[in-house]
Amino acid sequence: MKCSAVLTSEYGHIFSKLGVIPKDSLLDLPNAGFGLIFYTLFVLKPLFTAILGSAGSKMLFFVVSIAGVAISVVLFYVLRFILHDMCVLCVSTYVLNGLLASIAIADLFVPTKASKMKKLA
Repeated sequence: MKCSAVLTSEYGHIFSKLGVIPKDSLLDLPNAGFGLIFYTLFVLKPLFTAILGSAGSKMLFFVVSIAGVAISVVLFYVLRFILHDMCVLCVSTYVLNGLLASIAIADLFVPTKASKMKKLA
């Protein structure tokens, strides 16, 4: 359970490892850098709601959270089956990403009392 082994491996920059971003480019951030951006987006959700409106914000965060879960699945596979390791911090972020996706899905698809009341009126 060595987090440092995971962070310093070649998979610590998963997007360049997968060929999505050129290696050593300005966008070749470590996974933690992309995680910081990802979680910052969620902190700024009220701002996005003010700019995009409620429906636009809900859709944006649905897409972002699903992308986060997809990346978490890839990173878990790498962690468990390629690096043969288990990092508590990494697994905690995967669980958090799943919870954020659950909230985004519920926010997008589960009607609120206010929307039910509008339909009745």
